[in-house]
Amino acid sequence: MYKTFIAGLTAVSLTLSSAAPAQANGMTEDQIGKILFGLIATGIVAKIIENNQSNPSAAIAPNPWVPQTAEAPRPHRPQIVEAPRPSRPHLVNPRGERNRMVLPRNCVKTLDTQYGSYRLFQRNCMRQNYRFVSDLPRRCKVRIATHKGPRNGWDPRCLREAGYTARRR
Repeated sequence: MYKTFIAGLTAVSLTLSSAAPAQANGMTEDQIGKILFGLIATGIVAKIIENNQSNPSAAIAPNPWVPQTAEAPRPHRPQIVEAPRPSRPHLVNPRGERNRMVLPRNCVKTLDTQYGSYRLFQRNCMRQNYRFVSDLPRRCKVRIATHKGPRNGWDPRCLREAGYTARRR
């Protein structure tokens, strides 16, 4: 509102300031017509500005000479659901335990090191007596330096925390 008021006031003041010093005795009909034309033009411009500010969608009118096309519907994309990975068959013993989580007890050896004794599921024994060696957690894999050289295997405590147990016999 203030912009239109200031624009109209500026137009009137410019028109009157240029006409006032030229004549001291009055205005002619021609000059009055120019002033009225300027006021009307200023009012029209102010109204257009006001309409554009209140309704921004009316400011951009579609070109009637350009064919209007509706936005093409997007094709439906099916939701991708990952299929569960096939796992090795779970062998179940008569008591209902999963055999793949039961480790052979005869593979647990106590090794003497310079820091004391250490228990370990030995790698070679596990390869011979346990089918799922590749499924054992990597974080449980250890290498122990003994008096007879380095030994590789798995830490029993780490395997127990991962859910594995040793056979009772």
